[in-house]
Amino acid sequence: MERNGEGWELIINLKPGLHLYKYVVDGLWYWDYEQPYTEFYGLINNIINVPPPIDCKKLVIIRGVSGSGKTTLAKKYLLKYGSYTFAEADQFMVDSAGNYSFNPKQLNFAHESCAKKVENGMKNEENLIVVSNTSIQYWEMYTYVILAQKYGYDLEFTETDTEWRYNPQVLFEKSNHSVPLETIHRQLENLKNNPTLLSKDMMIERILFTHGFRPTNYRPGLGTLFSKLIYYAFPSSEISEWIEKFKSHVGPERYSLYCRNKFQRDGGPADDGNIYYHITLTKYAPDDQLTPEQTSSYLGGLRKIIQEVKPQFVGVGMVQYEGNESYYCVVKWDEVNRLRESLGLVPLNLHVTLGFHKSDVYNVPKTTDTLIS
Repeated sequence: MERNGEGWELIINLKPGLHLYKYVVDGLWYWDYEQPYTEFYGLINNIINVPPPIDCKKLVIIRGVSGSGKTTLAKKYLLKYGSYTFAEADQFMVDSAGNYSFNPKQLNFAHESCAKKVENGMKNEENLIVVSNTSIQYWEMYTYVILAQKYGYDLEFTETDTEWRYNPQVLFEKSNHSVPLETIHRQLENLKNNPTLLSKDMMIERILFTHGFRPTNYRPGLGTLFSKLIYYAFPSSEISEWIEKFKSHVGPERYSLYCRNKFQRDGGPADDGNIYYHITLTKYAPDDQLTPEQTSSYLGGLRKIIQEVKPQFVGVGMVQYEGNESYYCVVKWDEVNRLRESLGLVPLNLHVTLGFHKSDVYNVPKTTDTLIS
């Protein structure tokens, strides 16, 4: 009987020329990996006889660095269950000729499609759903935890157990998609900072806390991003009063939307569990065009200011421009602008972004004149 004939079902293309098919006879499930066609007369070579489907609703999230054996581990799970969905974002990086082609511009599409495939499997009440993306950081698993809770699926988090799973050079050599060695080192570091916790409930709690956003790049105190963007960061507790006023003013639905847009841009909770806000101390873009001497003098002056005087948070402001709406906390920190003036730099409308509608508004001054009543 040809595999593409009645009774056979293609489960997954494992790689070119190697496919997994199933056939059901008298309640027993038969699997065939190797041959493109075969005939069925009871028991046949290359077919494994397995028990009927296990009656359960389980989502297994396999975590591991590129090249650590996630797909192999996924197949071990799939052989135990009769009805299942297998999803990887890489499945949506395949071109029309069936060749894998990584395109960073397609990452969002690939992960959205992967999540959609999982949700469709849940709607069909598949017994087992396996996701084998890298899932290195907690926030990357947020969507799948939400789906599991929505459709009543039990969750299992597991990591690959190959001998080389922490060896960057071997991982680099075994990666099927030519992942750069630098990326593998970064994945290993992120996995170390986001371990699989012993308690499933603790794992779910930690994932939900991220709200599905990558951790913020901002850290407490004075720092720099993108070589020229200088900022002062602090925990949300320092402006909790103004965050509550912002929430009260816009209402819970708009507050949730505006905060999500901000976290999408700046990142969500940091690895230490705190949410950080920041004051930008250079012009946005940034286009201050500081000379090395100015940069050194500016940073030195800012460090001295921070030691002696902290910013004053005045109140919540709002500006609008071309359909966009931005909310922020107006900041009074005269020492910073006096330092800038001494270095021949233009003054800044210092503020802390709290949230925005579509995108932040940059070309409207955010001064005390914009405070909401």
